[in-house]
Amino acid sequence: MQQPLTYALDVGTRTIAGVVMEPLADRYRILAAKVEEQEPGAMQDGQIHDIKRVARTISRITDELEQELGQIPKQVAVAAAGRTLKTMMGSAALPVSPLEPIDEHTVQALEMQAVTDARANLNSSSGSTSQGSWASTDIFVGYSPITYYLDNEPITSLIGHRGTTIGVDVLVTFLPRIVIDSLSAALTAAGLEIGSLTLEPIAAIKAAIPPSMRRLRLALVDVGAGTSDIALTRDGTVVAYGMVSIAGDEVTEALCQHYLLDFQQGEKLKRQFQRDERLSVTNVLGQKIMPQPREVAQVMMQAVKGLASAISEECLRLGGSAPQAVICIGGGSLTPFFTETLAQYLKLPKDLVAVRDRNALANVEGCEDILSGPDCITPIAIGINGISSTSVFLPVTVNGRKVRILGTSTPTVKEALLAGGIGIRELRGKPGAALTVTINGEMKIIPGSLGKPAVVRMNGQVVDLDTIIESEAE
Repeated sequence: MQQPLTYALDVGTRTIAGVVMEPLADRYRILAAKVEEQEPGAMQDGQIHDIKRVARTISRITDELEQELGQIPKQVAVAAAGRTLKTMMGSAALPVSPLEPIDEHTVQALEMQAVTDARANLNSSSGSTSQGSWASTDIFVGYSPITYYLDNEPITSLIGHRGTTIGVDVLVTFLPRIVIDSLSAALTAAGLEIGSLTLEPIAAIKAAIPPSMRRLRLALVDVGAGTSDIALTRDGTVVAYGMVSIAGDEVTEALCQHYLLDFQQGEKLKRQFQRDERLSVTNVLGQKIMPQPREVAQVMMQAVKGLASAISEECLRLGGSAPQAVICIGGGSLTPFFTETLAQYLKLPKDLVAVRDRNALANVEGCEDILSGPDCITPIAIGINGISSTSVFLPVTVNGRKVRILGTSTPTVKEALLAGGIGIRELRGKPGAALTVTINGEMKIIPGSLGKPAVVRMNGQVVDLDTIIESEAE
């Protein structure tokens, strides 16, 4: 029986790549692929600015693929760019009884309070103060504990210990809802719809890093034109995301400033140097210049150091320590001197910072002439994700309001509540207020009763916070 085709689109700042794939017994086959430049002003830093222009490019790619293959799916596998993610620190502290050991549920309550604090920090930084506003504009993606505290002292794990106060610092990730809404609108204008949705770094890690390696502390760095996306993996899953707002264009701009070149000529000079070709470009005055390779290297090196420094700092901030190895993808990862400079900043051996290209995808065949370099990893990965799963974002309903949660591993009720803007304060019972009354001239104080924890139901059944949640649950 013929397997259904999967149509994947990688909507990037500079280009849009369309890939039509099919699954085979133990591999994937690319039947057709098309890459086109974005129209000027259509996107900036991974965010769609002009929906009509993006839709026109998507329509052209779709038409050309249909001319080559015939009918292709109208439901498309797409990904939200990692560069659009927002990360925010949150902190929380709770008093505990020194007579009882700290259990997992107490730690969960602490973490949920810290996530709520991060949400408040995000609202504050964006000028919003209402919980509803946060819930409507940002999707909760996930969080990673950075440091636990027992009686104000850092500790690796709280479970089983005794003390009087516990605390935690967490790194929480959010995705602006506008990213998904604008992507959906562009596809609709092109006569398509979202079939599956993932995050670019998650898809890339699944394709480029085999399962046997995902328990290691690895960093995936996608160096694009304007920004560089970072994803960290540990214990078999993605634990943190980040972004720095500089990338390959910074090196091009350094050449343009030094030699008075327009951007196209700066890119040409960078590629000539990269390919060890004869260096020859024309400056803005119409003069042909032939700079010496040593001088070009010196000009680029300052920008490369700035890029590598920014990426290494973000990796250390997200992970708390340097990763064991770094896998680089994206066209900007081919920038001269980049990998060895990044290795220096992370204090890693040079061979542990490597660029992965099409050769890393041993189980994918077809269209090698179109998709070959490190910039092909993401579009192919989005296609593989579209074949192997429906969507990494699961729609659920929390208190009558629809929200999306990130199903990267096994999403639980806790993640759904956090996505709905519900923190531990809404779940923990509060003691009732005391009553003061006078009876026969004598004042009596009636203490309030202890609060009861909130009851959480999923599809009508009482559940706890660790219960695994499924798509369309209520």
